[in-house]
Amino acid sequence: ERGPPGGATLFTTLSVEPGVHQARLRDAGWAVDAALPWPGQPGQSDPRWGARAKALALGWARGQRAQRPEVTCKVACTLDGHIASAGGESQWITGEAARMDGHALRATHDAILVGIETALVDNPSLTCRSPDHVDAHPTPVVLDTRLRLPSDAALLHGERRALVFVGPGASGRDINADVVCVPLEPAGHVEMDAVLQELSTRGLHRVLVEGGGQIHRAILEAGLVDRVVMYQAPTLLPGGRPWVGGAPASSLDEALGLELDDVARFGCDLRLTLKAQHRCGDPWTDARGRTR
Repeated sequence: ERGPPGGATLFTTLSVEPGVHQARLRDAGWAVDAALPWPGQPGQSDPRWGARAKALALGWARGQRAQRPEVTCKVACTLDGHIASAGGESQWITGEAARMDGHALRATHDAILVGIETALVDNPSLTCRSPDHVDAHPTPVVLDTRLRLPSDAALLHGERRALVFVGPGASGRDINADVVCVPLEPAGHVEMDAVLQELSTRGLHRVLVEGGGQIHRAILEAGLVDRVVMYQAPTLLPGGRPWVGGAPASSLDEALGLELDDVARFGCDLRLTLKAQHRCGDPWTDARGRTR
């Protein structure tokens, strides 16, 4: 639903008298496109509607059950899995059509998360530049253990006030952002679980992780990812920086499995949508597989 408050998008659940609730939303100036029954609603005749409702409300439901948001990893890489050259050059690996689809993907999320290295090297604005979603700017989020983000970083001067997660003992300097201190993992990075809990608490229920490789590795290994959206260009970049960083896996037993869900083409590039196994499971069912 798209309505008056800054062109924001609203997804809501209507448990009783859906026609009455839709009329009230329209009277308030909201454009109501469709009404989807709550997952598991008795008498539901078409299971596709229930699946659609689940997809729309997954982040909110997980926030209620486990204080975690829905997480998507977005990747733009070469055919051999590299997101940048060995020297850090990454603009542009994919073509214009794929990049515009990536901006449309941003419009469906509440926050965009990057690590400090990505912020320093690329200086991204982390805004949505899709012509069809001109007001849908997610909240920029940076993982910056020691608060190295410069005051003139582009993401600090966008449409939404940024969130910067730091570790204990980080610099106390002022920047144009909300700075949140969280615990550190043994390796010295900010604790991903604590970051996602804080985002969920702030009502940021759908989070798009745009790298870099160390961030992707940490959040995938923690089992906190719901899906991966990969834009893959038909080029090879030998020796480049991989989209999943960190130490090499020593055996196939350490492989992280994904399930292919969709393939689409944008110009010369492919978009692969893959499902990941989230450790919190399906928020709609209990341990016995029953609908809550």
